[in-house]
Amino acid sequence: MLASAASYADAAIVKPGEIKFWLVANKSEIGSLKGHPAMMKSIEFSPDGKLLASGGGDYLVPGEVKLWSVADQKEIASLVGHKGIVNAVTFSPDGLLLASADAGNLLEAGEIKFWSVKDKGVFATLKGHQFGVKTITFSSNGRVLVSGGSLLGELKFWSVTDKAVITSLPIHTDAVNTCILAPNGLTLFSASSDQSVKLWSIADNVELDSWEFNDWMHSVTFSADGQMLASVPMNFWGTNKLCYGQSPKRLQSGF
Repeated sequence: MLASAASYADAAIVKPGEIKFWLVANKSEIGSLKGHPAMMKSIEFSPDGKLLASGGGDYLVPGEVKLWSVADQKEIASLVGHKGIVNAVTFSPDGLLLASADAGNLLEAGEIKFWSVKDKGVFATLKGHQFGVKTITFSSNGRVLVSGGSLLGELKFWSVTDKAVITSLPIHTDAVNTCILAPNGLTLFSASSDQSVKLWSIADNVELDSWEFNDWMHSVTFSADGQMLASVPMNFWGTNKLCYGQSPKRLQSGF
């Protein structure tokens, strides 16, 4: 199953505030969720596939996170408290926690919130980014949350237990748009508006490799077997594919 959501009013397939479920096998729509009053920026299935989390908002509507039942295709909870647009949502590997991050507003920097999936309540708010927070991801063991910020190009590593920053790395010269852990859980890729994708070692916070492009890099994701990484430029003209291995290299770039 695939879930999709749109951000802008001229979206051809999905309207802003609407999520659609698609059956991958025959590429057919099998459901639609409505409830967000504004655009959505992030959606993610829970590890067991039973829940879907979505986050969004705009500059007139406070940021909001929603939990949905995939089987019933109904809203379970609306999680409020963010003061800016919710840019990212992600579940912990055990599915017990949901993390969400916002863009902040004119008066306050972006925040990260931890929510209990069972109780549907917030139990921690992480502050430390100077501007908005654009991307978050849990480590494979769920003990660390990695967040990427706007403008300064920094990655922050947070202890989930202590709710505190472990280390902060200024790895890019512009906004970090996406960070994602490799399937091996040992390395992390980040995509930035400084037109680069970087590979980092989690254990010792050392940069292992870097690739330069001709546009802001919006997103990266892995193939199911972990052998290939795809990176998407901000203008969505095409995809640049990278091979992930002992020595990653660019395989293909095209429009």
